Amino acid sequence: LVRNELSGHTYRFNCGRWLGRGVDDGSTERLLVAELMHHTIDTEDEVVVTSPPRTCSPKSPRRAHNANSTLADIQENLGQAVNNLVKYFYKPEKERGNITFLLCGDQGLVHCMEQVFQFGFRSSRLFRNKIFIWDYMERLKVFFENSLASNTSRQLSEICKAGYWLFCDLVGKINT
Repeated sequence: LVRNELSGHTYRFNCGRWLGRGVDDGSTERLLVAELMHHTIDTEDEVVVTSPPRTCSPKSPRRAHNANSTLADIQENLGQAVNNLVKYFYKPEKERGNITFLLCGDQGLVHCMEQVFQFGFRSSRLFRNKIFIWDYMERLKVFFENSLASNTSRQLSEICKAGYWLFCDLVGKINT
């Protein structure tokens, strides 16, 4: 139970699972959805907290990375996830549902982004190591930083320099 002293609301986080390596399912993270507790006031100014029967919190199942996913499938899934979010924000606020499912549910944005960054490619020139997109983006950041620091940066247009700098800044912020 968590009580917000400013608003007076009490929230319950029903999970029913343990956190920790080697405990229960070994998870160290959970998505917990808060349940607002209903209050009833007795005549003696005593607060009694009631809640529905205990249920487990929604938990995302561990998905094995599908090695058979093609780039086109991943692009299509990501496009659908983004389109669903755009549709959500174009609806009037009264008609909007819960955004949690669009972000964390099956084929939600989080799952699609996970697919994007786990999509590896093989290259015989790179000692047959599996290279992921994020590794490529970090190498690209180093290349852009070197280009901006060298004498060849004079040949780059101001728009190109600004794009390089923004990319390097964004990748740096994500890494920290």
